[in-house]
Amino acid sequence: MCLWKISTGAKIQTNGSWAQPNGKVKDGPKDLTATLNYIKHKRDPVVAIFHNVRHYIRNDEVIQAIIDTAMTARLRFSTLIFVGSYLELPPELYNIITFCKLPLPTKDELELQIKKLIKDVGLKKFKDDQLIEKAAIAATGLDSLSAENAIALSLSVSGTLDIEIIQSQKEQEIKKSDSLEYIPPDPGMDDVGGFFNLKNWLLRRKDAFTDDAKEFGLSYPKGILLVGAAGVGKSYVSKAIAKYLEIPLLRFDISRVYSKYVGDSEANIRRALAVMEATAPVVCILDEIDKALSGHKSSADSDAGVTDRIVSTILTWRQETKAPVFLIGTANDPTKLPDMFYRKGRLDGVFWVPLPGPVERTAIFKIHFKKRGRNPDDLMDLRLIDLSHGFTGAEIEACIEDAMYKAFYEKSELKTEHVFQSLQETKPQTNQSEYRMLEEWAEISAVEV
Repeated sequence: MCLWKISTGAKIQTNGSWAQPNGKVKDGPKDLTATLNYIKHKRDPVVAIFHNVRHYIRNDEVIQAIIDTAMTARLRFSTLIFVGSYLELPPELYNIITFCKLPLPTKDELELQIKKLIKDVGLKKFKDDQLIEKAAIAATGLDSLSAENAIALSLSVSGTLDIEIIQSQKEQEIKKSDSLEYIPPDPGMDDVGGFFNLKNWLLRRKDAFTDDAKEFGLSYPKGILLVGAAGVGKSYVSKAIAKYLEIPLLRFDISRVYSKYVGDSEANIRRALAVMEATAPVVCILDEIDKALSGHKSSADSDAGVTDRIVSTILTWRQETKAPVFLIGTANDPTKLPDMFYRKGRLDGVFWVPLPGPVERTAIFKIHFKKRGRNPDDLMDLRLIDLSHGFTGAEIEACIEDAMYKAFYEKSELKTEHVFQSLQETKPQTNQSEYRMLEEWAEISAVEV
């Protein structure tokens, strides 16, 4: 066996001991090409393992050396193995090297690892199987070493299996991608006014990420597209969905995957999707996806097809992935999206978020009064509902905030008149002609929330 690392160079294992090809024990030459040539000329069969070579195989000389060695090795029953967390091959090596992706540990394997670690640290009386299962779910997506570090950290800090500590280690994986951001799921569904159809839809899927659902034969939910004017609460409810489903929330900023270097944008999107799968189960928000992907139709002329290839990569991944990633796309203008993006099989449903009606506006007022420590019953008035006709949820919140400033300036308690005055001074910003076009599209293609 031959083992190559940049830190030690090539070492040969003979009779259970390691030495350099020249027979000396000290570190030998670190040149990759020289090691390949050594294997090429070795007449006896050899298994050669190369660690982390991705930085070195972009060199033409190394590429040719790999091809020559592989051609000779196959005739002598030798094998070349390239090991690493990531390997991007030049086209010349596509037919020479076969990819073998090793899976991350399963939940059952992580449970066994956790039980062994608990035993090793001396917690013999710890027999909370339910907590161990939750810890394994929280650690799913980490490799064995990272999972062990997360569990050990939890045991040393809290003396037990702290799910938040374990989950925080998965956040470290997310930080490795510039386009992904971990978002604390702040609001709950109780903080969302209206959205009654969507809430009922979610209620039937609340336990869809559990083992019971899998044993029943259910597949993981794919996700939804929320369509509506700016300010109607699409992003806000996305955060509430993550908290409701009790799984972490990511924001995926597609604009950050673009690079000026040829091929880097496509590589960035693949890495982001891989990190997303590794940290699953997660809810992932694609905010204003219509703007991010709006140039796909003219991509061949505007950016040499980069946007079109990114769209294709996302669609293929969404169709084929088995990872529990619940995707939430938000869009102000869905006509800019490719139709195949939100068809069944890639997403589970398309929901239309209209301007809030009287019932929804009443709920929104009460929620925001309560969030600011006020009793809604002391402030609610039908005049507020009537005057806020045509307002988005964000505009109603802004008016309440403005009313708070008025009351604070006057050194008085917040009163209905303060809110009433703020509403009178505010003009809704929703473009009515564009909104009517969205309504017409939604009548055909979406279900109202």
